[in-house]
Amino acid sequence: MLKFIHVLLLCVGFWCASDLRAADIGARPRIGAPAKPSRQVVKPDVRDVRYAEKRPELVADDPSSDRLLDLYLPRTAKPSTGYPCVMFIHGGGFKGGDKRSRGSINAVCLGLLKNGIAVVSINYYLVRKYSRSKTRDRNREVRLAAEDAELAMKWIADHAGEHGLDLDRFAVCGSSAGARTCFELAYIRRQEAPKIRAVVDLWGIMVAPEKIRGGTPPALIIHGDRDKVCSISIAYAIKKRMDELKIPNRMIVMKGKGHSQILEVSRKYMGDVIAFLRDSWAH
Repeated sequence: MLKFIHVLLLCVGFWCASDLRAADIGARPRIGAPAKPSRQVVKPDVRDVRYAEKRPELVADDPSSDRLLDLYLPRTAKPSTGYPCVMFIHGGGFKGGDKRSRGSINAVCLGLLKNGIAVVSINYYLVRKYSRSKTRDRNREVRLAAEDAELAMKWIADHAGEHGLDLDRFAVCGSSAGARTCFELAYIRRQEAPKIRAVVDLWGIMVAPEKIRGGTPPALIIHGDRDKVCSISIAYAIKKRMDELKIPNRMIVMKGKGHSQILEVSRKYMGDVIAFLRDSWAH
């Protein structure tokens, strides 16, 4: 019996030592061990910049609805003309969301950074967060968001030289409510400071696609065909209007996908986003 116990202890010691050595060299976890998801946290180079005075409507101390932005610069070598730049406008139905999620930018913005593109992520007035009306005023929602976004663009134009940004390669990108705001900036207000040279629409909509006018920047439309929040039928209507006006555009339909697919885009379609931006900036 003593001999059996001695052998058993030796075996246990051997197995423990093996596991420790495997952990030391970064071995894969044993079968049955749950894998912990990793998330890269990227801190802004310039954080919580006030791009304009607080709105008079915003009486509370609420950074998510205040006129604040973060600037992220790539770690790649800066081109002689400066970094191309994308202003990102988050979604949230004009009542939620923030320029940072859990202390970092989203995966699509991270993909832009990794490809040498600077990112300016903005907060703006979330009108539905403070509205007591049960009836949505969709025009007011997007108008107030676009007013703030225009001021953020003015800050970008005024500080581009300071931060090494190339405004001849500037674009806007937004998700959901943020994409709707991008449409308002580029195709309704036709904001020119700086000039928007491309639009990346992530599952956004427009109340009236027929208001789009010609001579406006190209668009990349990415939308899930199972989206129950923003119907893909409106995305098709936007594309149809752009085709009629001969505005360069491309539409990617994510099969079987619903609303808010940031990770899906970052994993499967980031190459399409980068290729679209570079092609748009080249013309």
